[in-house]
Amino acid sequence: MNKLLMVIAAVLLTAACSSSDGKLGAGPDLKITNCLRGFEYDYEKLLTIDDVKKHLQVDETSLKKDVSPTNGSYGSCKYKWSSDRPELEMELLGQTIRYPDDNIVEIKWLSFYAQNDLETYNQQSVNDLFDIGYKKLTEAELARMKENVEKQFANDEKALENALNLLEIRKNSAYQPVENLGDRAYWKWNDRYGVEVVVLTGLASFTIAGKTSNNPQEGLNTAIRLAEEVLAKCKN
Repeated sequence: MNKLLMVIAAVLLTAACSSSDGKLGAGPDLKITNCLRGFEYDYEKLLTIDDVKKHLQVDETSLKKDVSPTNGSYGSCKYKWSSDRPELEMELLGQTIRYPDDNIVEIKWLSFYAQNDLETYNQQSVNDLFDIGYKKLTEAELARMKENVEKQFANDEKALENALNLLEIRKNSAYQPVENLGDRAYWKWNDRYGVEVVVLTGLASFTIAGKTSNNPQEGLNTAIRLAEEVLAKCKN
């Protein structure tokens, strides 16, 4: 789960939803989970440059690889190369700065749900817990969360303000569901940064992100194919 969304879930959902016995059960595919654990957060092996080349034309002369020095769930591997798209612009200290709109593919945020997560976040299943972080919430769910937050922080004005701000962030979350990818998947698009696809498989989740097109649907289709490359490594 996106780390910010996990924090939001922790604040907003504790004791807010239906009760749980805290057991992950036999539902999640532990074979896939254990396979992904076996990569020991080696993001470069989870999604290789050869995997990327199966689906995209990569300019070898400008190709750069950036493997995060951070090990674990906060790690990543990013591939970047030149594109034929126009430069992007941004304002900084009153100046207009132009920079290349490079092609980028990134795998990051591999993480695993633990036995006590369902009890901590009061959910019935891993799928439910994952959904809470990304699905579009109903007005009733938002109202229930707000009521829970107001009760939980009734005697702490600052904490209440922070929690309500987090609720507003979650309310405006732009993720949409992706069908037939892992056990659950959600995606969002940003014109500047491109696509982000978050995948749940078994007890594991990971994110494919980056930009290889200005077209959101093309970006999504590519990200799905790259996520499938990761999943395929654990289906044999």
